[in-house]
Amino acid sequence: NFIRLGGYGVRIEQNSQENRIIQNTMAQLGQGGVVLLGDKATQPFNNLIAANNIHDCGQVYKHVAGVYVTSGSDNRISHNRIYSMPRYGISLKSMGSNQYSHNNLVEFNEIVDTKLETNDTGALETLGWNRQASGNIIRFNFIRNVVGMGTTAEGEIVSPHYTWGIYLDDYSSGTTIYGNIVIGTVLGAVCIHAGKDNSVENNIFIDGSQMQIRLQPRDDFMAGNIFSRNIVVYKNPEALLWYSYKDSWKRDRLSQCDRNIYWHTGGLDLEKTKRAITPEGNFNQWQAAGFDLHSLITEPPFLTPIKQDIDQITQEDFKLDQDSDVIKQLGFKQLPI
Repeated sequence: NFIRLGGYGVRIEQNSQENRIIQNTMAQLGQGGVVLLGDKATQPFNNLIAANNIHDCGQVYKHVAGVYVTSGSDNRISHNRIYSMPRYGISLKSMGSNQYSHNNLVEFNEIVDTKLETNDTGALETLGWNRQASGNIIRFNFIRNVVGMGTTAEGEIVSPHYTWGIYLDDYSSGTTIYGNIVIGTVLGAVCIHAGKDNSVENNIFIDGSQMQIRLQPRDDFMAGNIFSRNIVVYKNPEALLWYSYKDSWKRDRLSQCDRNIYWHTGGLDLEKTKRAITPEGNFNQWQAAGFDLHSLITEPPFLTPIKQDIDQITQEDFKLDQDSDVIKQLGFKQLPI
């Protein structure tokens, strides 16, 4: 057990490799759970961080993660339970050509109640300042309640505030986001910020309070991203389905967006509304621009009815009726719950 320590529970650096950090409890720490440090010559690699219980970190310093890969490649972060964090659950940073995090596998983690004391990021975050294809794979994670906290100019605390579930920040590219469940965010389950050639496929995204998917182009580097075979469900009739910056939106930001299921549980008819719920306008205008031509606006065929209280939702609620014509038509694969 790593309890009530001033910094991180475990620190991995100096080319540390083939280490196994397994089945530990890391709690009430001054910083975070596990941190990987180095540069191109000294970064840790081929380490396993699995089945740890990491919670209530950041007692002293808030810019922390349950597992923080500031530089490290070919590591596996799997089956950890991370909750009650002031900032990230898991973060993978690429700061430049001499400090990067590539080909990491982040899978089967449960990340709940994050961003409790900070904002402007995700429960699971990457950084791509080197503008290279990361090869990172983010799959089969369960993320719930990405809260976020900020303040007004008068010092009043604002929460929930300015968060995403999975945030591909600052040119993050060549990342695979597959088979994740993300429930309860502010600005969307996924945000792609200026990156290219990322793939977002076969995920389930539930209840962004202000928007569901967000694209943040910075320049013409951003292109070739894929969004397909995802299930998106939300209930706020004022929330957007898709969002992008108006002054930098171009259709080639997405190379493919199709075969998704969209559903609204709060009374908004996504197909008939005249409201601009996408960067192109309403849903019909979105399709006229070439997106979601084979997608469906229909209630997803979950075996359990969708629960309105997101705190009561579990992974078991997302088992699909495999005999459903909708599932067969779109090719959505059952998640390994």
